[in-house]
Amino acid sequence: MALRRTLRRRAGSRLRLAALDGRQLDRSLRLVLPRSTWELEEWGRRLGNCLADYRSSAVAGRSIIIGVEASGRLRYCIELNNRLSIRQFLGPRNHIPDPQDEAVVLAALASVIAPRPGLP
Repeated sequence: MALRRTLRRRAGSRLRLAALDGRQLDRSLRLVLPRSTWELEEWGRRLGNCLADYRSSAVAGRSIIIGVEASGRLRYCIELNNRLSIRQFLGPRNHIPDPQDEAVVLAALASVIAPRPGLP
Protein backbone atom coordinates (compact mmCIF):
# COMPACT_ATOMS: atom_id res chain seq x y z
CA MET A 1 0.00 0.00 0.00
CA ALA A 2 2.89 2.39 0.63
CA LEU A 3 3.86 2.26 -3.04
CA ARG A 4 0.31 3.05 -4.14
CA ARG A 5 0.09 6.02 -1.74
CA THR A 6 3.44 7.32 -2.99
CA LEU A 7 2.31 7.02 -6.59
CA ARG A 8 -0.88 8.93 -5.85
CA ARG A 9 1.01 11.72 -4.09
CA ARG A 10 3.62 12.05 -6.83
CA ALA A 11 1.24 11.91 -9.78
CA GLY A 12 -1.43 14.08 -8.16
CA SER A 13 -4.31 15.12 -10.36
CA ARG A 14 -2.27 14.72 -13.57
CA LEU A 15 -2.81 10.99 -13.48
CA ARG A 16 -5.97 9.64 -11.91
CA LEU A 17 -4.51 6.36 -10.71
CA ALA A 18 -7.78 5.21 -9.21
CA ALA A 19 -9.22 5.35 -12.73
CA LEU A 20 -6.48 3.03 -13.96
CA ASP A 21 -6.36 0.35 -11.29
CA GLY A 22 -8.64 -2.49 -12.32
CA ARG A 23 -9.83 -0.67 -15.42
CA GLN A 24 -11.17 -3.24 -17.88
CA LEU A 25 -10.23 -2.63 -21.52
CA ASP A 26 -11.19 -4.28 -24.80
CA ARG A 27 -10.03 -7.79 -25.63
CA SER A 28 -10.05 -8.85 -21.96
CA LEU A 29 -7.19 -6.52 -21.06
CA ARG A 30 -7.15 -4.88 -17.65
CA LEU A 31 -4.84 -2.26 -16.14
CA VAL A 32 -3.47 -2.89 -12.65
CA LEU A 33 -1.20 -1.01 -10.28
CA PRO A 34 1.37 -2.66 -8.03
CA ARG A 35 0.38 -2.60 -4.39
CA SER A 36 3.89 -3.06 -3.00
CA THR A 37 7.53 -3.29 -3.97
CA TRP A 38 7.22 -7.05 -3.38
CA GLU A 39 4.57 -7.14 -6.11
CA LEU A 40 7.01 -5.44 -8.51
CA GLU A 41 9.49 -8.22 -7.78
CA GLU A 42 6.79 -10.80 -8.47
CA TRP A 43 5.85 -9.11 -11.73
CA GLY A 44 9.51 -9.21 -12.74
CA ARG A 45 9.61 -12.96 -12.10
CA ARG A 46 6.41 -13.52 -14.09
CA LEU A 47 7.58 -11.43 -17.03
CA GLY A 48 11.21 -12.55 -16.87
CA ASN A 49 12.59 -9.02 -16.66
CA CYS A 50 14.20 -6.58 -14.22
CA LEU A 51 11.10 -4.90 -12.73
CA ALA A 52 12.49 -5.42 -9.23
CA ASP A 53 15.20 -2.90 -10.10
CA TYR A 54 12.50 -0.18 -10.34
CA ARG A 55 11.35 -0.43 -6.71
CA SER A 56 13.21 2.61 -5.41
CA SER A 57 12.43 4.61 -8.53
CA ALA A 58 8.71 3.85 -8.16
CA VAL A 59 8.65 4.70 -4.46
CA ALA A 60 10.54 7.96 -5.14
CA GLY A 61 8.09 8.89 -7.90
CA ARG A 62 10.63 8.85 -10.71
CA SER A 63 8.73 5.98 -12.36
CA ILE A 64 5.08 4.99 -12.39
CA ILE A 65 4.60 1.30 -13.09
CA ILE A 66 1.36 -0.02 -14.59
CA GLY A 67 0.63 -3.66 -15.29
CA VAL A 68 -1.58 -4.97 -18.08
CA GLU A 69 -3.37 -8.26 -17.51
CA ALA A 70 -4.86 -10.43 -20.24
CA SER A 71 -7.50 -12.88 -19.06
CA GLY A 72 -6.36 -12.38 -15.46
CA ARG A 73 -2.64 -12.95 -16.07
CA LEU A 74 0.04 -10.27 -16.19
CA ARG A 75 1.02 -9.80 -19.82
CA TYR A 76 2.75 -6.43 -20.10
CA CYS A 77 4.25 -3.71 -17.96
CA ILE A 78 4.43 0.01 -18.64
CA GLU A 79 6.81 2.50 -17.08
CA LEU A 80 5.89 6.17 -17.13
CA ASN A 81 8.48 8.77 -16.19
CA ASN A 82 7.70 11.63 -13.82
CA ARG A 83 6.58 13.74 -16.80
CA LEU A 84 4.00 11.02 -17.54
CA SER A 85 5.64 9.96 -20.79
CA ILE A 86 5.90 6.28 -21.58
CA ARG A 87 9.47 5.19 -21.04
CA GLN A 88 8.82 1.47 -21.65
CA PHE A 89 5.90 -0.75 -22.67
CA LEU A 90 7.08 -4.36 -22.81
CA GLY A 91 5.91 -7.92 -22.35
CA PRO A 92 7.60 -11.14 -21.24
CA ARG A 93 11.41 -11.08 -21.55
CA ASN A 94 11.15 -7.45 -22.77
CA HIS A 95 9.36 -8.31 -26.01
CA ILE A 96 7.28 -5.62 -27.67
CA PRO A 97 3.51 -5.84 -27.14
CA ASP A 98 1.01 -7.09 -29.68
CA PRO A 99 0.12 -4.03 -31.83
CA GLN A 100 -3.62 -4.40 -31.18
CA ASP A 101 -3.09 -4.69 -27.43
CA GLU A 102 -0.75 -1.72 -27.52
CA ALA A 103 -3.31 0.46 -29.31
CA VAL A 104 -6.05 -0.40 -26.79
CA VAL A 105 -3.79 0.28 -23.79
CA LEU A 106 -2.41 3.54 -25.18
CA ALA A 107 -5.93 4.81 -25.86
CA ALA A 108 -6.92 4.03 -22.27
CA LEU A 109 -3.84 5.80 -20.88
CA ALA A 110 -4.48 8.84 -23.07
CA SER A 111 -7.99 9.10 -21.64
CA VAL A 112 -6.73 9.56 -18.07
CA ILE A 113 -3.43 11.38 -18.46
CA ALA A 114 -4.02 15.11 -18.48
CA PRO A 115 -1.36 17.30 -20.06
CA ARG A 116 0.76 19.29 -17.65
CA PRO A 117 0.53 23.07 -18.03
CA GLY A 118 3.43 24.47 -20.02
CA LEU A 119 4.37 21.14 -21.63
CA PRO A 120 3.63 20.14 -25.22
